[in-house]
Amino acid sequence: MIDFIEFLCHWKNTLSPVDVITISLSIATLICTIIIPVRIMKFQQYSNLNTVYMNHEFGYAFQNVIEFFHDDCGCDVDRIPEEYMKRYHSDFKKLRNKDIEEKDVLHYQRRLLGVYFYELECCRESSWKLRKMIKKDWTTSESYVLKILICMNKVVDDYIKKDISEIKHQHIPKAKGISEYLDRLSKELKDGKPWMQI
Repeated sequence: MIDFIEFLCHWKNTLSPVDVITISLSIATLICTIIIPVRIMKFQQYSNLNTVYMNHEFGYAFQNVIEFFHDDCGCDVDRIPEEYMKRYHSDFKKLRNKDIEEKDVLHYQRRLLGVYFYELECCRESSWKLRKMIKKDWTTSESYVLKILICMNKVVDDYIKKDISEIKHQHIPKAKGISEYLDRLSKELKDGKPWMQI
């Protein structure tokens, strides 16, 4: 270690001021070539999320979640589990009979909004500048919708989540083709969380 420090001191004495400036500028350029594209990418992601927010399908889903809470639940959080399950079964029965389209299913709309706000939160967490922008651009109305979505997600977690962990003790055949990719992903995820965080 002492030899390395002596080498650095000796090396420093052999550099001219021009060399020091050149090395400093090279390091600054390298840092900028990494930081600037990353910042651009983060702001592009936020810009894309704003474009999605203006999308008709997003607005339709947003309004339907609000109407579900207002009309079906009477603005009562305690009624969300019962009313959501009624709507869940009703919508999927109508979907099977082709009485409604997939985009009209409240469960689909809940998932669409959930993924969107998950991406918005990832964006917010990625940069202090984006935190400030998101706080400035968004309102408490979105916060209220997020609380409704959280209650709806809880209902779905309790209803849909079934214990299928016994498969880990069973033999799975060797995978080929696309199943090979699924097998690799399965091995990567097997020690992870028991459910998704979305």
